[in-house]
Amino acid sequence: MNSKNSDGIEFEVEDEDIEESLNKTVYVPLDNNLELKEIVRKYFRLPASNPDEVKMQINDQQYDIIDIASEGIGIHLPLPGIFSAGKELNSLKLTVQGRIFKLHGEVVHISPCEHGNYLCGIKFIDQDEESERIISEYIKINRAKLFS
Repeated sequence: MNSKNSDGIEFEVEDEDIEESLNKTVYVPLDNNLELKEIVRKYFRLPASNPDEVKMQINDQQYDIIDIASEGIGIHLPLPGIFSAGKELNSLKLTVQGRIFKLHGEVVHISPCEHGNYLCGIKFIDQDEESERIISEYIKINRAKLFS
């Protein structure tokens, strides 16, 4: 095993190419012959800490944000049936530090989370370069604050 360092975090890796391993799907065998599928994320997700800086509106309905990445966003849903996995959302309005972006997205998953709410993961599709750049800059600045 080799020791690698990325963004101040040390990893033990078996193969030399850590970049290649960032996008792998890992299967973990369980005692009862089932497999737990773990997806390793390619992009850092910034936890939502200031609701005044980042807001999400879908079809004129405001949703609380769990986290944000340059390629997508996680929101709270009070009920599981509001959206379904695979559904395209054509009316996303994302506000980042006062700048409003009209985006399109796709629901990637809906998972139960704390207090009877649900986590809805949305991937941005057909995202323009400006919105991706602004979101990435916001994440980069706040990531540095988070880990300082």
